[in-house]
Amino acid sequence: MSPEDGSALLAWIGLERPLRLLTDHGTCYPAAEPGAVLEPLYPDRLDEDFLALSLDGHRVTGYPAAPWAAPSGARTLSARARTVRFRRRSRAA
Repeated sequence: MSPEDGSALLAWIGLERPLRLLTDHGTCYPAAEPGAVLEPLYPDRLDEDFLALSLDGHRVTGYPAAPWAAPSGARTLSARARTVRFRRRSRAA
C-alpha cells in the first residue's frame, strides 16, 4: 500500500497522527516492497518481538523483564534442537 493510502486509511478509522504511526510501524515491520507501508504482522515476528521485550537487556522503558522469559526461551530452543537431531537420525536410519 502506498504511504498516501496508508495515511488515509489510518485517518479514516480515526487514528491520530497517521504519518507517525506509519513511520513507527515501518520501523518495527519493514515492508517487503520499497516505499510500501503497513506490512502485515506475521505471527513469527510477533513472537520474536514479545520474547525480546520479555528478556532483560532491552532499552524499552515501562516494560520490565519477565522472570519466566529466559528459562522458557532456553527450554524452547533446547527442545527444538532435540527435535531437529531426532529427525535427522530418523531419516538416516
